[in-house]
Amino acid sequence: MSFDSMYQGKRPFTREQLVFVVEATLAAAMDMIESWLPSAGTSLEDRKALGLASYERGALETAGMSLSIFCAQLTGDGLGAADALMCCRVDDVPFHEMVQEWVRKSVASGENTAPNGVAPEARPWAEAFVNECFQNTPHVEPESEFHEAVHKWVEGGYQLEDSGLIEFPDEDGSISYRDQYGNHEATWTPGTEEHEEYLKIFTGENSPWTVWKCPECGIYKVVGKDELPEIGTPFCTECGWDDEMEQQ
Repeated sequence: MSFDSMYQGKRPFTREQLVFVVEATLAAAMDMIESWLPSAGTSLEDRKALGLASYERGALETAGMSLSIFCAQLTGDGLGAADALMCCRVDDVPFHEMVQEWVRKSVASGENTAPNGVAPEARPWAEAFVNECFQNTPHVEPESEFHEAVHKWVEGGYQLEDSGLIEFPDEDGSISYRDQYGNHEATWTPGTEEHEEYLKIFTGENSPWTVWKCPECGIYKVVGKDELPEIGTPFCTECGWDDEMEQQ
């Protein structure tokens, strides 16, 4: 899909970044509403009759407009402000209806009824919006595990679709990920579930490599599978451990 967008960055948004932007937008609307609960400068009886005050509706409408613009600029698909709020649904309840119920209860009781006296948590509603509105769009990174996005083996590791790199394990076994610009993003160390998962990249059936750990000194080595018939049994160049010697 090709279209004009205000977003000129070369790096696509990750899902977490999308959720953050949407969560901040929704939280801002609720923070404005929360700051005036329960009476919004009117008597409690008048406030009950008003339902949502004009500034509360304005806060919701502003959030809806912000989300509709954000979505349109990243996907190319138009989305109305009201529709944007409808896309924020948790247990089939739209965001604006949740806010209306929160305000109604707060006005009826004369105090903020949200837990701990703060606005309701925005993240679940933000995640719902992202799940609904961003699917394989031009400026959004496809959601997939690193090891499922493999394209080719290169010098130094496993290159991904976006040119990021899962690096060969270090001698201590740690595995690092660098993005397409060479920025270090993550490191997984032995003993963690993440390390076991990413180690499979180098030991899986489709990998031309395997990873061997010396039982004597614990050094990790990356060895090409096509080299195994030539080198015979494992041998550690660091400590001199030799499997053949162990078996004698």
